[in-house]
Amino acid sequence: MTRPIVVPLDGSDLANEALARAAVLARLLGASIHLVRVHVPVLAYSAAESPVAFPDPAWDTQIRDGAHKWLMKKAADTSADTKLTVTFEVRVGMPADEVVAAAGQRNAHAIVCTTHGHGGWAAQWLGSVADAIIRHSPCPVLAMSEQAISEPINLRHIMVPVVWKRDCRSDSSARAGTRHRCREYGGPLPRCRPAVGR
Repeated sequence: MTRPIVVPLDGSDLANEALARAAVLARLLGASIHLVRVHVPVLAYSAAESPVAFPDPAWDTQIRDGAHKWLMKKAADTSADTKLTVTFEVRVGMPADEVVAAAGQRNAHAIVCTTHGHGGWAAQWLGSVADAIIRHSPCPVLAMSEQAISEPINLRHIMVPVVWKRDCRSDSSARAGTRHRCREYGGPLPRCRPAVGR
């Protein structure tokens, strides 16, 4: 099975913009695209005086079914537009955890996402979610700001931020990791530039 580029979507227009960047990477790597939408169970409150929350099955099912239909159409449209293989899944849980799990289970090349949502289910995708994905992802993450999304698609370099400290024994492994990523994302990308902090 082809290793995919994982693209988490929250229903917002801004998050959808990540798809075009994902398609560019997928073509470079000979990869497919895997769309992920995470459904967070709806909580209902039984009474005003009761602080106990419990999932409301009716609301939960309706929202999850709507997310599935939306994602199925998005996958079909993306496949038609890009001529790439596009798969999808709706997962249930916490957004960052589920996106990271999906990438790991599918041995993804990378996760391509925006740093926050705008509209839609934006509350799920505000910076903390993107930050958690970056920190725990088993693969590289291309996380783009709203400003970056507004720029034309023109991938020229891969910037690899690495902190090398004098007393750190991971210096050689950091360099090796940088070289590995340069080779993996090589080809049409001219070169990889390590961004080094000391």
